[in-house]
Amino acid sequence: MVFFANPIIAIRNKIDIVVEPAHFGPFNLPKRIKRVTVIHDLTPIKFPKYHTLRGSFLQKLFLPGIVKRSDRLLTNSDWTKKDLIEVYPRSEGKSKTIHLGLSDKFVHVKNKELLRSEHLIYRDYILYVGTIEPRKNLTFLLKAFAEYKTKYESELQLVIVGKKGWKSEEFYDLLKSDSIYRDVRMLGFVPNSHLNLLYSGASLFIYPSLYEGFGFPPLEAMVCGTKALVPENSSISEVCEGMAYFYNTNDPKEMAEKIHSSLEDEFDPNVNIRKIREKFSWDNYAVQFLEQMKEL
Repeated sequence: MVFFANPIIAIRNKIDIVVEPAHFGPFNLPKRIKRVTVIHDLTPIKFPKYHTLRGSFLQKLFLPGIVKRSDRLLTNSDWTKKDLIEVYPRSEGKSKTIHLGLSDKFVHVKNKELLRSEHLIYRDYILYVGTIEPRKNLTFLLKAFAEYKTKYESELQLVIVGKKGWKSEEFYDLLKSDSIYRDVRMLGFVPNSHLNLLYSGASLFIYPSLYEGFGFPPLEAMVCGTKALVPENSSISEVCEGMAYFYNTNDPKEMAEKIHSSLEDEFDPNVNIRKIREKFSWDNYAVQFLEQMKEL
């Protein structure tokens, strides 16, 4: 319905620019109205196996035309901008990166009593936050966690927060396959009001994603005062540069050692908090966004 209504609204109100923040459009506008499209990532194009057939097909069908017709393409990271130009060379020259901002609602609120009463977490834990889908690489996380538990005889739990996504059968099958995974707590969807608590209470946050266009959760964890262990890939290496602990391995045994060394290392969380607030603010985003609109 919005595909038909938005152009009519834009024409009637003599709009100069239409911005599509959801990666898909804008459509059916007269040429005098400038088109701006926000591109979050190109995973449906570059990694269709991580998506549903329908989602990948629609992106492949419509995105070339969207890129062609857009007057400005805004990406969340330089990595996504690079991918965009690589896949759609005509996007070069009209693609601009503006890093997203992080909500001020994410703050350190460590409270073990509340953790126990709200989520029944009584032991120290490693945390993951995100959808349960193949791109997030959670089968690897389970295997690495099992190796860590076995090698270091740790009492740590692994707490996983997030909704069940597509193609997640392999993850759940592995979760049921070994008694060691009894120390994995599946919390499902958790409201934003509880995320601060879970981030702040974790001993370590791990985000094993294979590809991200930006990746909020590591920043959210670090701004809550928690260490983050992340892969050295895609935009994650750009966004978390100089703040997170990085790994570059597909071996669960090596990953177990990375988990151990990250947990043992001493760090000052205030350094990360200051860097994140300076670099990823919505005020900065607004200033840069308005600059792009003025150029058009």
